[in-house]
Amino acid sequence: MSAPVLVLFLTDGGISAYRATRREAVHLADFPVSPQPDLREFIREWQTAEFHLLVDLAEEAFHPESVPHLARADREALLLRKLEQAFRQTPYRRAVVQVAGKRGAQDKLLLSALTAPEKLDALVETLLQAQCAIAGIHSVALTAEALLAKRISLMPHCLLVTPSPGNGLRQSHFTQEGLRFSRLTHCTANNTAEEVRKTRQFLTTTRQMLRDEPLEVLLLGDAGVATQLPADTPQINARHESIADFAAKIGLPSQTDNWAGLLCTAIARGLIPDHYRPASAARYQRLHKLGQTLQWSAALLLLLAMVASLFTFHQSRQQQEENRLAEQKLQHPLQRQREFEGKLKALDIGAPGQIGEVVELHRRYIAGWLDVETTAQAVSLIFADYPQLQLERFDWQLANAGHRSQMVDLAGRLRPDRQAQGQLEAFAARLGQLPRATVSIPKRPLDLSPHGELGGGENRAPAASDFLIRLVIAPEEAAKP
Repeated sequence: MSAPVLVLFLTDGGISAYRATRREAVHLADFPVSPQPDLREFIREWQTAEFHLLVDLAEEAFHPESVPHLARADREALLLRKLEQAFRQTPYRRAVVQVAGKRGAQDKLLLSALTAPEKLDALVETLLQAQCAIAGIHSVALTAEALLAKRISLMPHCLLVTPSPGNGLRQSHFTQEGLRFSRLTHCTANNTAEEVRKTRQFLTTTRQMLRDEPLEVLLLGDAGVATQLPADTPQINARHESIADFAAKIGLPSQTDNWAGLLCTAIARGLIPDHYRPASAARYQRLHKLGQTLQWSAALLLLLAMVASLFTFHQSRQQQEENRLAEQKLQHPLQRQREFEGKLKALDIGAPGQIGEVVELHRRYIAGWLDVETTAQAVSLIFADYPQLQLERFDWQLANAGHRSQMVDLAGRLRPDRQAQGQLEAFAARLGQLPRATVSIPKRPLDLSPHGELGGGENRAPAASDFLIRLVIAPEEAAKP
């Protein structure tokens, strides 16, 4: 029921569309930077998708700053004021506290923004005109920071060099605090090493690192710079990693060899937060989330209705089975009565030779008839001798309709002491002395474990009954040897 994830990758050279999943990103189409009819048609076809905009533009500024540590409300007001002062001309801006100081200390911030919003404005407006949900606007540099979070914590200075479409090269400088600087240049493979040297010189000139400090350079995609730099620049420790190896080390699918595809996969997995989406671009995303919530709620209600229907069906089948057994028990005495009346009509009662057969019919159908009152009287006489027992339920039924066995369940309570337990055992033994009787105690009130108590302890919930005795009386025929 979740909507597909579409990532529009915006660069200076154009727009690339990817359909992203948790395992891969599939390239769908390329479009020019200025929205054209083919891009609008493409967006209309994917109107129900969840759109993410991934931006890799040269016009992206990063300003590290330090401010006094303040309470949360005051800090948020300060961040808004800083953004307004630094990037008044663009709505695509962000301020984040990278290191929170203690009381009286300094907070280290990173202010960043897309300083030329025209290209992104046109794409956002095209999506909003089609009423598409914009889930986030992501920066390539800030996305790389999220992916490198664990690795940069081990290096004082790291320069990540990644490819960008159209012979572009993005260099992002990280310290243990996070991203501090990133720039996009256009160069060829022959002068990549020179661009890395220029970046290090810039970092030392602006005192972001000392001249003798080593710079760890991680180059993704092209191994050429890794062999060009160490020979004549000892302060640069360069190494190359393929996109697949890098993906495997950060726990993403390693079958991809495309940097943009890897970033799209990370976005589809929910690993990358929104960076630059203004509130005005989020209105259809809120409606999209509301629609998804309603869909899931409807699915949950449907599931609950199905479970309730199954439960009702099970209860109905159970009730039907109980009714069938009750009907069977009711029909047995009626059938017995019909047999007796039929056989009695077939006899000539006035003939002296038929007297023996009439007596036999009386013995089989009348004298041997199960009498609940007789059984209840017998049990009551025995029960009167045990005053510590409290009888709450007397259930009589046919144990086996074919053999006319009687089954009596006696449920009740007793006082919580050992003497009452002894009376329960004595009562069961007395019942077992009735003719053709078999007695069992399916439920006892006493926990017989070494630390057991009568009634199961103080915190035990009240039971329906403390004891249950089952008395089965076999018919005369079954009792004979």
